[in-house]
Amino acid sequence: DQLVDPTVFHRLIGCLVYLTNTHPNITYIVHRLSQYVASPTQTHHQADFRILRYIKNTYGQDIFLKATSNITLKAYRDFDWVGCPDSRKSTTSYIVYLGDSPISWKSKKQPIVSRSSFEAEYSALAQTVCEIQWLTELLSELHLPLSHPATIFYDNHFAIKIATNQVFHERTKHIEIDCHLIREKVQQGTVKLLPVHSTLQLVDILTKPLSPSTFHHINSKLGTIDIYAKLEGLSEIQFQLIHCTTLFIASHLLLSVLFSYISYICILSLFPFFTLLYNNTFLIYQFFFFSFLLSFIFLLWIHHEYFHKVYTHTVKHCKTIFVKIYKI
Repeated sequence: DQLVDPTVFHRLIGCLVYLTNTHPNITYIVHRLSQYVASPTQTHHQADFRILRYIKNTYGQDIFLKATSNITLKAYRDFDWVGCPDSRKSTTSYIVYLGDSPISWKSKKQPIVSRSSFEAEYSALAQTVCEIQWLTELLSELHLPLSHPATIFYDNHFAIKIATNQVFHERTKHIEIDCHLIREKVQQGTVKLLPVHSTLQLVDILTKPLSPSTFHHINSKLGTIDIYAKLEGLSEIQFQLIHCTTLFIASHLLLSVLFSYISYICILSLFPFFTLLYNNTFLIYQFFFFSFLLSFIFLLWIHHEYFHKVYTHTVKHCKTIFVKIYKI
C-alpha cells in the first residue's frame, strides 16, 4: 500500500543518505530505498525504521583513523550485473581504504544498461581508478605522498589480462576508453590490479543483498570500530587509576597532618622550658609564631611536590592506557 503522506519517508531518506557518509554498511539499502521516493509504500517505510533500529543498536560504530596508518591506498570494487529488476541496470560499488580505514565508498546504479558483464565490469573499474586518482592528488596537495601504488582488488582474473593487453578485441571496442584509462594508470604505476577471492570481497556489502551471517562477517572486516566501547573501557581503567591516586594522596595528607600535630605537641611541651629560660614572653610567642609559619610553608612545599608527582604520574598512565586501548 502506498503511503498517504510520504513526507516522513522523504525526511528519513534524506537523513539516512547523510548518514551513509560515515556508515558504509547501510549505503546499499539506503541507495535502494532512495529509488522509491516518488511512490513509497508501507513496506519501504517499515524498512526505513528497521535501518533506524540498526543504527540505534550500533550507535558507536564509526570510522577511526589510526596514527600508525600507512599512507597507502587500497580499494575493493565490484558490480551487480543487471541487478535492478525494473530497469536491468547494473550496480557499481567500490570502497577505498587509507591504510586500514575506509575513507571513500559508493554504491550507484550505472546510467545505461550493460549488454555484457564485461562492460559493467570495466565501467565499475574505471570509476574506481578515477576515484583513486583524485584521492592521490588530494593527498599530494596535503604533502602526504603515497609510499606505494594504490592497489585495487577484484574477483575477475580475465579483466587483468584485458587491462594489460595492448590490442583490444573486437568485442571490447565499445568500452575502449575505459580500457585505455585503466591500462594507462597501470603502466604509470598509479594503480596495481590484484585478484581476490569472492569470499574476501568486502565491497559485496555495498553491491547486493546479503544473508545476516554474511553481512555481519563482512561488516566486522570493514575497518570500523565501536568507539563508545573503547571509551567505556578507557573510562573504567581511568576510574580505577584515579581511585588509587586519590587514596595515595589522602594517605599522604593524613600522615602529614599527624606529623604536624605531633610536632605541635612537642613544641608545646617545650613552652614551659622556654618560659623559665627567658622572662620575655613576647619574644617566646614570636619565636613560636615564626616556627609555626616556617613549618606550615615547609609542609605546603612538600604537598606541592607530592601533588606534582602524582599528577605527572596520573597523566603518564592515562596516556599509556589510551595508547594501549586504541593502539595508536
